[in-house]
Amino acid sequence: MQSKVFDLAIFWLPIIGGGVFWSFAGNAYYSGHKSHALWLGFGGAVCFLLLAAIQIQKTIWDSDQSIALSLTERPWVSISSIIPASPLSYADKGWNAGVC
Repeated sequence: MQSKVFDLAIFWLPIIGGGVFWSFAGNAYYSGHKSHALWLGFGGAVCFLLLAAIQIQKTIWDSDQSIALSLTERPWVSISSIIPASPLSYADKGWNAGVC
C-alpha cells in the first residue's frame, strides 16, 4: 500500500507544486497581488521539498544491501592453496630484515 501512495505522490506533487502553485503565483504576482504570490510560491516550494523527501526515503527503503559481506560473498583462501615459490629472502632488495 505504501508503494502505491508514494508512486501517486511522486506523480502528483510536481504537477501540483510546479504546475498549479507556481503558475498561480506568477499570475498573482503580475496582477498586483504580491502577498498571494508569495504564499502560492511557498506552497509550490513545499510540494517540491516533500517530493524530494519522499524520493530519498524511497531510495533508502529500496536499497536492501547491507554494508557487511555475508559469509557466502567473502573471498575465502585456504592455506593449502598458497605455495611459496622460493624461500623468503630480503638479500636481493638490500634489506637486512631487522637484523643489524
